[in-house]
Amino acid sequence: AELAKKGFVRARVDGETVDLAEPPELDKQKKHTIEVIVDRLVVRRDDETRRRLADSLETAVRVAEGLVTISVVGGRGETLSEETLSTSYACPDCGTSLPEITPRLFSFNTPYGACAACSGLGSVPRVDPDRLVPDPTLSIADGAIAMWKKGSTNWRLRQLEQLSKAAKFSMDVPWKKLPAGVRDMILHGSKEKEIKWKWKSEKGEYVWSSSYKGLVPLLTEKYKEVESEEARQELEAFMSLTPCADCGGRRLKAEALAVKVRGQAIDALAEMTLEDASEFFATFRPEPREREIAGKILKEIEDRLGFLNAVGIGYLSLGRGSATLSGGEAQRIRLATQIGSKLMGVLYVLDEPSIGLHPKDNRKLIETLMAMRDLGNTVVVVEHDEETIRAADRVVDLGPGAGVHGGEVVGEGTADELARFPRSLTGKYLSRELTIPVPAQR
Repeated sequence: AELAKKGFVRARVDGETVDLAEPPELDKQKKHTIEVIVDRLVVRRDDETRRRLADSLETAVRVAEGLVTISVVGGRGETLSEETLSTSYACPDCGTSLPEITPRLFSFNTPYGACAACSGLGSVPRVDPDRLVPDPTLSIADGAIAMWKKGSTNWRLRQLEQLSKAAKFSMDVPWKKLPAGVRDMILHGSKEKEIKWKWKSEKGEYVWSSSYKGLVPLLTEKYKEVESEEARQELEAFMSLTPCADCGGRRLKAEALAVKVRGQAIDALAEMTLEDASEFFATFRPEPREREIAGKILKEIEDRLGFLNAVGIGYLSLGRGSATLSGGEAQRIRLATQIGSKLMGVLYVLDEPSIGLHPKDNRKLIETLMAMRDLGNTVVVVEHDEETIRAADRVVDLGPGAGVHGGEVVGEGTADELARFPRSLTGKYLSRELTIPVPAQR
């Protein structure tokens, strides 16, 4: 009735076309598929058909909240083909949907993108049997289980004593000599097997039967429930970090990992070196439609990877932690960022950017500095590298000595002009008046 009021004439109910003027009776106990027929038209290659098709699709999207089915019908009314489309990030067949894809979805540093099970860390603490029993040559009675010292009166240890009687094993036998099945039962529980327990107190004796949970499940359960940080740290002494089962150590939600470029998810791209990533995108040949959508983004990616490679850090991976970078690497990353920003009229001061750089990459660095200069910036470099000094437009030599023995301008000009200044030690080395002999043997 509601559809008829909106002007629609026909619908499909469970695959059968019906007239909305006389809608069928529906069984309220069953689930029905109801599809409103928005339009029926003969497709022709003319503007009128295109306009009508566009209008009908817009109406269908609005009525069905983004879900549209297109049926191709033959001359006898038979369905030749059918395709369901969605304007949402959703599969029209299985109903799986994704949130709106934004940059934060691909960051494990935000709750929006981080794996919920491991909070984006990629690993979770799990009880480690080797930490629980660090010395298998000891018996349980002698303190083989690390959380119970010898002579402990812990209730769980007394429970284990009753388990030893029921399962017929000795608490005085070294852990490594206990049967594998017994060790597994102590650690992981008796599963379906019930144990007869006895407990004596001032009020009398209690007898009951139940399965034994096991030390690993007990500690895991306790770790989830504990609120005290001190108690949590005590339990972590018996745990090791293991890859998260939900994300496989990839740190992101499944929704983020489902988005792929050339079959690769973002975590796989982050493991690539900058050189490999640059080649990956340089050889990417998207379809015309993909190029129309992502062309500008791809160009930005290629440019930024190019800048990073140009400053000689192509060996770094995209996912490399900033805390593991050397000072020179961090400085060159900042340098590449500045090149990418294409700012003009800025004064840059760089302190020995060539430190740690392989000689083959030094020329790339110099070309990068020149590119920054050519954008209309002033680049001041504190440097001792000869190739960089010779490439400078102007060199200012401070001396004559180092530290408190220097601080005076002893020469300025081009690299060749420094040799004219008698107090310029740098000029003497550049002109080869002074040299450092290479040792014959090393």
